[in-house]
Amino acid sequence: MCSQPGSDLGISSVDIFAGILVGGRGVRMGSVDKGLMVSPSGAHETLVEYLTAQLSEVVGEVVLSGRQEQQERFAFTGRCYIADVFGECGPLGGLASLLQNGPEAEWCFLLACDMPAFDAQVLERLKIALVLAAVKATSSRVQAVVPRTTTSKDKDDDRLHPTCSVYSRALAREVTQRVKRGDLSMMGLVNALQRRGELLVVDFGGRDARFFRNVNRPQDLVV
Repeated sequence: MCSQPGSDLGISSVDIFAGILVGGRGVRMGSVDKGLMVSPSGAHETLVEYLTAQLSEVVGEVVLSGRQEQQERFAFTGRCYIADVFGECGPLGGLASLLQNGPEAEWCFLLACDMPAFDAQVLERLKIALVLAAVKATSSRVQAVVPRTTTSKDKDDDRLHPTCSVYSRALAREVTQRVKRGDLSMMGLVNALQRRGELLVVDFGGRDARFFRNVNRPQDLVV
């Protein structure tokens, strides 16, 4: 388990670490590690370096999660690397590994590595939602905080973003059980939490949808 002293950044009452998922094979990108692609930020850095810098503004510790054979390729970041416990089981497998072996914290912010326009304010807003839930005494049931964007006035266009969300450490057992039985859908987990009243959804509307855009093709690497 990775553990090191955190910093009192952002909303200090939220005990949280961030885990960046770097394990995807990037088949549509030519089978390259998406996290190692050059970020369009203009700072001559990789996507994983850009995301790490953003997250470091609002959490005390940022770690990486991916396949065992990738670890050496990401060693240059100097970040703790959490190898997948269950092999290639997608984002849910990465979340299971992070909840089991990540830094000791109550919450884990899960982030896909292919989001070139991500901004630290996204996580800050999710943390604020958690704090407000605590003030209203409704946080005891909350197990995940998920952002939602809308691309039009039609509610059918609402979209949740489970790979840019906050998850409770208390979900470790449930997530692990889902992975073991091959139920690997992130939305499946989110929908189950929503049915139980354990999901907190934070609306980002349409204007901020750009923060959640992911990269699937080389031409998508334009902010």
